[in-house]
Amino acid sequence: MEASGASEYGIEVRALCCDALRRGAPDAARDACSRSVAHVQKVAGYVRDPRLRALFLARPVVDRILVDGEATSAELGRGDIA
Repeated sequence: MEASGASEYGIEVRALCCDALRRGAPDAARDACSRSVAHVQKVAGYVRDPRLRALFLARPVVDRILVDGEATSAELGRGDIA
């Protein structure tokens, strides 16, 4: 998953990995989702224009990572992910 970081499809790959891990390896999902949330926040930090940053964060795949990160954290009862 980390190897896809610089890829154009890095965010999509992270979303798919989190989904698969939540279904098959819940203990590993927390770490993967946490790293995915951190990656999305890092990429969002590169966007200087507030309107464009909001549009990026509203992308369905980005929103899914953020929501899944919160859901995974809540399911495992271990507090905030980010």
